Amino acid sequence: MEELLPIFEREGIDVRIDPHPDDFVEDGLEAVRIIRGVNSANVGMVYVACHTFHMGSNMTEIIRAAADFLRLVHVADTMDHHRSHGLRYITNPPGNPVRVHQHLKIGDGDINWDEFFGGLAEIGFYDRDDTVMVS
Repeated sequence: MEELLPIFEREGIDVRIDPHPDDFVEDGLEAVRIIRGVNSANVGMVYVACHTFHMGSNMTEIIRAAADFLRLVHVADTMDHHRSHGLRYITNPPGNPVRVHQHLKIGDGDINWDEFFGGLAEIGFYDRDDTVMVS
């Protein structure tokens, strides 16, 4: 980032960090700490609803912590792979470290949409000119 940040800032490039399953940062609160550490108006966050259960499952806390940096949200549902003691999905061989990463239509998964949209409203996401919501 030390090498790239001056280029982003000079060229007006907006970088959005997406806490993503099996990527360099999965946890939503850790992503917020990284963005704060970079300390640039050109670096923000993406909240992908269907990554919620990989990000730490604490949606409201992550949305609140990311409030100043949240610039884009993706709306898709997913199943909570932690349910049924982490045995929600049958994998072969049993006990392998596979995690399911889905992007489903709203209503086909376990995301709490009242919490998601309510959290965005709480931080004023809908009132901003520089934010985007996609499905």
